[in-house]
Amino acid sequence: MRSSRLLLCGLALLAPACGSDVAVIVGGGSAEGGGGGGQGGSPPGVVVSSPDLDLLIVVDSSIGMAPKQEQFAAQIGRLVEHLVSPPCFDPTGGIVARAGDGSCPSGSTAQFEPVRSLHLGVISSSLGDLTSGACSGSTNVDDKGRLLSRGPGGPVETYQDLGFLAYDAASDSSTADLIAKTQEIILGVDEVGCGYEMPLEAMTRFLVDPDPYEAVAKSGSQLALQGTDQVVLQQRAAFLRPTSSLAIIVLSDENDCSIDVGSQGFLVLAPTPFYRATAQCEVDPNDTCCNSCALVDLTACAPTGCESSDDKYTAPQDQPNLKCWEQKRRYGVDFQFPVQRYVNALTLTQIAPAEASLSGDDAVVNPLFAGGRDPSQVTFMTIGGVPWQDLVTDPSDATSRYRTADELSAAGAWDWISAPSPTDPFMHELDRQRSGNSPTTGESVSAPNGINGGDRTIPEHNWLEYACITPLDIPISDSFQCDECGTGPCDNPICDGATQLFAGANPTLRQNAVARGMGTRGVVASMCRGPGEHTAMDALAMHLGPVLD
Repeated sequence: MRSSRLLLCGLALLAPACGSDVAVIVGGGSAEGGGGGGQGGSPPGVVVSSPDLDLLIVVDSSIGMAPKQEQFAAQIGRLVEHLVSPPCFDPTGGIVARAGDGSCPSGSTAQFEPVRSLHLGVISSSLGDLTSGACSGSTNVDDKGRLLSRGPGGPVETYQDLGFLAYDAASDSSTADLIAKTQEIILGVDEVGCGYEMPLEAMTRFLVDPDPYEAVAKSGSQLALQGTDQVVLQQRAAFLRPTSSLAIIVLSDENDCSIDVGSQGFLVLAPTPFYRATAQCEVDPNDTCCNSCALVDLTACAPTGCESSDDKYTAPQDQPNLKCWEQKRRYGVDFQFPVQRYVNALTLTQIAPAEASLSGDDAVVNPLFAGGRDPSQVTFMTIGGVPWQDLVTDPSDATSRYRTADELSAAGAWDWISAPSPTDPFMHELDRQRSGNSPTTGESVSAPNGINGGDRTIPEHNWLEYACITPLDIPISDSFQCDECGTGPCDNPICDGATQLFAGANPTLRQNAVARGMGTRGVVASMCRGPGEHTAMDALAMHLGPVLD
């Protein structure tokens, strides 16, 4: 068939136990009853556990990601060590060193049971430009959602040449080799992929799509999906154990741009200007008369602001960097897959592949749950463009712990950071200076501040303001991101003249919305954490405790 279209306990590293009355089903078979985010899952409040973990890391491969990949790679070892050797606590809650044989000393207790077996795979955000030609200059235009094994120095040896890395507590005495190889592959993703990054669709392609296409080709004004990618199906079958726990990490510094291949969105990606939207779109994108000038009935919705049915933007008005920004308002049509598609992909035990949302009639078994995995065993984490101050328990302390999903809800923080209409001004996607104050620190987005340094002037309106910035470990001389600063006055907060001192991240609204849709199984972290970045790894490890225990 061809498609056209955990419960959180408290994420502090020093929390010795959950203190929860949640029922835990050990093993991995599905509990009877509905709920759990999808048909046939365990009842709400029940966590199905397994000591085996499959960890998929989705890495943005677009330009500017290299320093962020380096910072993430430096921290991934902390997550692996935390999972295979959780800290031990004495009765007072203090951390004690493990004994020489690796066990917790008498009188102390491990934070949770260690991972027994780990599969670790890496894919990129690059799914090509869908025949538009927009990414023809990129080295790795289309990684097809397949597992990657390339490193900076060449291919990285994987487990039995299956494309992923593995650790088994019964036979492996050290994680050093796994960590080193993981770091190589993360760095090997590089920043030479398609600039229209589609991390959410890449995740779904690898984990869920029952019939991933092999290639796309133009067929008139539509795309034709050709063949079945047997490589993806084979890699998925080897990587995913039937009842293992599953965690996904998405690392990206821009909003997801997953275009619906059943739409005409590939036409938008082309380097040439696209059709204007009607005037109603600027006022209310949900207005029934908000449409493309190429599609709207110009008489029924007058005045539309359209000169004709062939009314297009000029090149300066339709910048290539902004093709995925607020498409409904700017083009009259939203060509992206809905966010709910990705929540459904990770929660529904039955999906409708022909529907953009994956929900509807003609449903089939979701491959993610075909072997007995329960929806409660799936965790989604995004590390992206969001002020860390919005996410932590103490916005004045960069090392304070991340809030749980329930704590974010209680604070109203999900509304600050996620699509479609974030209320934190730092999370507004805009190509010009914004106004307003941080809901946590009170700092103004338009003045120098400790979150994004202050909005900058974007003379050509060809980029979006930063959600947050973080210091680079090593400054970059003559950085392309500081081109406008090398020849005159410049207020770009990441630059000192032509030298780049900080890395910036744009609002990752769609990724955050998926984490929100996952309920207690969603984790959101900032890539702008600086000295406290390791706490993102601690947050995920703590979150996974109940589904591993």
